Amino acid sequence: MLPEGKYASLIFTGVDNGIAGNAALIDWGKSMGLEWDTWQMDNGDCFSGRVEHLIDGPEDDPDPSNWRSEVAMKIKV
Repeated sequence: MLPEGKYASLIFTGVDNGIAGNAALIDWGKSMGLEWDTWQMDNGDCFSGRVEHLIDGPEDDPDPSNWRSEVAMKIKV
């Protein structure tokens, strides 16, 4: 279960694009003046609400470069 709140999300294609997809969403949010509901730890950012899941995958296409994933992050309000 995800915590209640507002989320921003994007869909990226290809399992190798996960880091770039997450970075694009974070950068887009910053450019829009959004603040993510996060806090800093020694090993990086912690999100109060973040999810990433496959929209389609191996049962749809055996090529991982064609799989689509959605990432969503909670916006601080």
